[in-house]
Amino acid sequence: MTEPFDNKKKVVVYDCGEAITFSTDEVLNVGQEVRLKGDNTVGARTATTQIPIGVVTVKSNTEDTNVVVNTGFSQVLNGVAGATLTAGTYVKQNGSFTNGLPQYVAAASGDIALGYTLIGGASGSVIRVGTLKSPKTI
Repeated sequence: MTEPFDNKKKVVVYDCGEAITFSTDEVLNVGQEVRLKGDNTVGARTATTQIPIGVVTVKSNTEDTNVVVNTGFSQVLNGVAGATLTAGTYVKQNGSFTNGLPQYVAAASGDIALGYTLIGGASGSVIRVGTLKSPKTI
């Protein structure tokens, strides 16, 4: 049995071709599914309605070790929020661009989502989107 990794106040490294750093205030266990919370932090997935972003892999339980989350995203892109978007939202492009970056909006029922917000923001701000390996019908 693997002991839980007490990473309170530590950093979670999100790995999908590049590292993105998130914080957490929860104790996460090896093999546990995690989700993005609306405040751009990572937490345990505790309900079936929460969208998992990956599974925790812990290298060791030392002071300077981060938690690595292995995901199913093919790449991470910068985009611009076409409306306020929180972390953990399925998104689609709205066809507009700001300073050469595509704008993203929340995918509604019946839409095909091509990404998922990793770092959300207010309308007009730069956000981070993980592109899905397979599009998802919402």
